[in-house]
Amino acid sequence: MRTTAERWPAPHLGAAPLGKSPIVWSGGAPHPDGHAAFLNVPVVAAIGCVPAGRPATVVGMRLPSVNRKTAWRVALTAVLGLTLTAGHAAAATSAPATRSSLTQPSDVAVPPPGSVWASWTHSPDELADLVPKARPSDVSSPRAIVTALHESLNGPQGKWNSDRLRSLVVPNVVFMSLGQSDAGATTISNNSLADFLQAVQDVHNQSGWYEYVTKVIDVSTVAKKGGELAIVHYAGTASTTPHGKPVEQGESQASLLFDGTRWWVVSDTW
Repeated sequence: MRTTAERWPAPHLGAAPLGKSPIVWSGGAPHPDGHAAFLNVPVVAAIGCVPAGRPATVVGMRLPSVNRKTAWRVALTAVLGLTLTAGHAAAATSAPATRSSLTQPSDVAVPPPGSVWASWTHSPDELADLVPKARPSDVSSPRAIVTALHESLNGPQGKWNSDRLRSLVVPNVVFMSLGQSDAGATTISNNSLADFLQAVQDVHNQSGWYEYVTKVIDVSTVAKKGGELAIVHYAGTASTTPHGKPVEQGESQASLLFDGTRWWVVSDTW
């Protein structure tokens, strides 16, 4: 069975098409008895996204009774770490959470490794073993890794090698962007690493693709527990030929982490 992320690789929140129900983004999986779906932490994305009186789609299920008030309560419950089945959501919203209810039941679905909902803890060496070997110069500084992130997409039309890109990012990196619907409403799109890699290959199937960072506008860092965190605000361009006429240009922000040995891309948002 396909995961939620595979069914909706780029969920759009707050901009449901006319006549459609808004999607409450969830990292859940079907309940073993097949009648409900788990609501996990990413349901917080649903806050404020369900108009009053309109039905919502929760992990592929239509719940006609879910309105804005219920969505707020379910989202708050998700933040507290509770996991509810849709069949019991109504009861949960009418009863306060107790300390014992914060213990997750044994049948909670475990996200597959590498998904945006997976939990893990690794040493720097263990994490490095999960990805292709990085070029030392690519991961030496915030500026270097952001520059390498975009250059790793470059190449002529045809087969594109993803090794350099994958060597730069944590396995559950987030690629997220703002967009607009045909009606002009703001949309938020998320891509898993697998979806992003496929999207890049799809572009290379049609033409060459070359991206460059043209200016690093700001780098903000903070030291923490032997490592560092960084936010890089930068501008860049993209073209179908090396240093050709830009077909895309704009500003982005990358969230980075230094593990004491090298830098990692945690997210890139544009």
